[in-house]
Amino acid sequence: MNEIAYIGEHLAPAITGRALIYLSLIAGIFSLFFYFQSLKSGASGDLKRRNFGRFFYLLQTFSIVGVSATLFYIIVNHYFEYAYAFKHSSSLMPGKYIISSFWAGQEGSFLLWALFIGLYGIGAMLTARKLESGVMSIVVIAQLILVTMVLGLNFFGISIGSDPFMLLREVPENAGLDFFRNPDYLRFIRDGNGLNPLLENPWMVIHPPLLFMGYATAIFPYAFAFASL
Repeated sequence: MNEIAYIGEHLAPAITGRALIYLSLIAGIFSLFFYFQSLKSGASGDLKRRNFGRFFYLLQTFSIVGVSATLFYIIVNHYFEYAYAFKHSSSLMPGKYIISSFWAGQEGSFLLWALFIGLYGIGAMLTARKLESGVMSIVVIAQLILVTMVLGLNFFGISIGSDPFMLLREVPENAGLDFFRNPDYLRFIRDGNGLNPLLENPWMVIHPPLLFMGYATAIFPYAFAFASL
């Protein structure tokens, strides 16, 4: 069966975003490995392993920044072929609510949470000194858990996370619909559903980021306590 050549879809953001999610996951695994090895090693090998841990942690964090920027790019440019943009934004929304669309869904909320942990983690990495390997091991584990929430993989019927870059035609409930067999289906999608009315409030523009900033900081007292044991 020949694949349908869809008209007008912007697929580059999906390819970029998914690649960055996988890069973040792989970099996080390597960062955890080297930080954990640094904890176990003596003074002779500690610095080298710690530096590798730092490199991969920074790669993980900047990958998350890239994933977030890609999702925001999709929303701002009104690419309604993407389920996330279609569900949570519209072209008629004011700019401040377009920003809110980023964290209106579960996937965006997890990315925002991971983003704050990543940025705070850089500060911890630079200031923890002798406790760095222990602290950052816990931080990286937290990051890895959040990254799995946006993997969107399916293993033997078990779903791991939800893909923020899923196209409308890829959503399971849309599979097989005649509408999406039309190569030019985007011509009939004029706008998205818009933001949840409960979020269309100026206070809700700042409330979720402040909330997730608080969630992000909660990991660090535990990380420092663990590293001090």
